[in-house]
Amino acid sequence: MFADDTAILASHTEPKLVARAINRHLLVLEDWFSKWKIALNVAKTEAVFFTRKTRLIYPDIFLHNEKIPWSQNTKYLGVTLDNKLTFKQDITRIRENFIKKAHTLSHLILAEDLN
Repeated sequence: MFADDTAILASHTEPKLVARAINRHLLVLEDWFSKWKIALNVAKTEAVFFTRKTRLIYPDIFLHNEKIPWSQNTKYLGVTLDNKLTFKQDITRIRENFIKKAHTLSHLILAEDLN
């Protein structure tokens, strides 16, 4: 846990066993959050299967009796994690920011060279 971000990770080759483990852990977390009077925003909760498999059955995961949607990616602590852990979105964003800043600085460098 960090600040208001909580991540749960379960690993297994069988998706149903992953879901079972996560659902059990979520029940424990629900009790803990309730005991410490911490509200959870279920609408901001999502699940991602990190796998290279192309066909996957997404078992149901519940938080406060609400089904958590499966997503292709999620942002955690400022890093976008896609379901294949390629980091493509972050690499593209960083590259685009670099190009913009390099373009801005290139005008300064060219102006200096002329003098």
